[in-house]
Amino acid sequence: MNALLPACDCDPVGSLEGGVCDSHTNLDLGMISGQCRCKANVRGTRCDDCKAGYYGLSQSDPLGCQPCNCDPRGIIMMDAPCDQISGDCSCKRYVTGRYCNQCLPEYWGLSNNLGGCRPCECDFGGAFNNRCMMDSGQCDCRRNLIGRQCSDVQPGYFCAPLDYYKYEAEEATGLSPTDPSLPVSSAA
Repeated sequence: MNALLPACDCDPVGSLEGGVCDSHTNLDLGMISGQCRCKANVRGTRCDDCKAGYYGLSQSDPLGCQPCNCDPRGIIMMDAPCDQISGDCSCKRYVTGRYCNQCLPEYWGLSNNLGGCRPCECDFGGAFNNRCMMDSGQCDCRRNLIGRQCSDVQPGYFCAPLDYYKYEAEEATGLSPTDPSLPVSSAA
């Protein structure tokens, strides 16, 4: 009496040898009847899913899927770092780039902290803008101002308060247009 054997249900894209499954059980060889043999970077009972950290299941790829290559400092989830189809990494709040390896403008210092990067916090009056170097956080300082955030005054200079200068208008007295102390206009 011949028993009817079920057909293999392996996905040929992610399986070795085009979807052939184990024909019999041999535990010494690690074979289990009906089990699919997946490519190196593929998982699932049918070999139809990329392993965590891989994407782009492809029949032409001998390993089945490509590594995500996400920067671990900039991604949200370590167990699923990228989209299984596109390979785009899932970045933290202040991180950008396909591989989550760059800080957003006005942020710096890619690290393992919750947001991924820290705000530049450039001094409003001391820096030209709120952008800084991504590696050091150094802001673009105005002349005679120093420090990472441009909040310190260069030695030999001082930062005058807003009321430091006294302008003529503060002590002005009204004069008539014909007052002799005014310069004479030569409009003729």
